[in-house]
Amino acid sequence: PDPAPLAGIPLTALVLDRTPLVNIDFLRTMRLRRLTLRGCGISPIQALAGMKPEMPDIIRNRIVELSPLAGLPLSTLRASFNQISSIVPLRSMPLKRLDLSCNRIKDIYALNGLPVTDLNLSGNRIADLSALNGMPLRKLDLSHNRIESLTPLSDAAELDMLFLSQNNISDPRPLRKSQQLQYLDARYNRISSLDPLEPHAALLELSVPGNGITDRTPLKNLRNLRFLTCYGNPVTDLDPHNQMNLVYLYVSGSS
Repeated sequence: PDPAPLAGIPLTALVLDRTPLVNIDFLRTMRLRRLTLRGCGISPIQALAGMKPEMPDIIRNRIVELSPLAGLPLSTLRASFNQISSIVPLRSMPLKRLDLSCNRIKDIYALNGLPVTDLNLSGNRIADLSALNGMPLRKLDLSHNRIESLTPLSDAAELDMLFLSQNNISDPRPLRKSQQLQYLDARYNRISSLDPLEPHAALLELSVPGNGITDRTPLKNLRNLRFLTCYGNPVTDLDPHNQMNLVYLYVSGSS
C-alpha cells in the first residue's frame, strides 16, 4: 500500500509493522511524537532528520547510516536487526534507553558519557568496553560479542541486570562493585571460579552453563538466589545446594 496519503492526517503516532516501503519521504511533513517502522525494509532515513520523534522504533530494516538522527533530542532509540556499523551520530544525545542489538558494530566509543541506563548491544562485534566506563547502567546486554575483559564495568554499581552469554570472559571480578545485581547470565564463556560472586547478596537468578566451573560452594551464602542454571560444567558435588534457598536448579550435562 502507498503510505503517502497518511501525510495529510494530523497524526501524533504512527506504527507501520512489516509494511514494505520504497522510501519514507511522506514522513517529512508529519509531526509525529511516536514512530514505529518495524520490518519495513527501509534503508535511507533522511526523512527523520527534521521530524524529531521522541522514541523512534526502526527495528528489522536495512538501515546502514544513523547520521540523519544526529542532533535529535532522543531519549529512546530502538534500531536492532539492521546493518549499522557506526554509532558516531548518537554522540551527545540524551539517550536513556538504547537498543542496537544484532548490527555490525565494533566501536562503541561514541557512547561514552551518555546517560544511558538500559543498553542492548548484543549480537555485534564488540571487544572493547572502555566507552561504558562511568555510565549509569542498570540493564546491560552484551551477549554474543567478542568480549574478554569486564574491567570497564568495575564501577557499574547500579547494574541490576547483566547479560554476557557467548563471549570469551574468564574473570568476573570486575563486577564486585555491582552489589545491586539481581540477574546475571554468563553462559558459554570461560569462567572457572564463582568466588567473585560470593559478595553479591542481591543476586536472584544466575545462569552459567557451558563454562569451566568446578565448585559452586561460593554460592551457598547467597540467601536471595532462587534460580540457578549451570549445566555443562565439570561439577560433581551437589552438596552446596542443600544450603541454598533455590526454587529452580538445572545441572544436567555436568560431568
